[in-house]
Amino acid sequence: SEELNHQCPSSKWFGRFLVRHHLSLQRPKRQQKIPLQEVHKKATSFFAFLRRASRLAPKRG
Repeated sequence: SEELNHQCPSSKWFGRFLVRHHLSLQRPKRQQKIPLQEVHKKATSFFAFLRRASRLAPKRG
């Protein structure tokens, strides 16, 4: 299996990821599951997006 080389994201991050990619934790059996490789690509892409967005956002505090 593939491993990500960074700390485990927060539960809030997982929630935003699921909403952004129209995923849910429970799926009807008639729908196909997304291949693990595809999930890894989407998760890595979204994590990189958050990193870029946080660098470009105005500083608070």
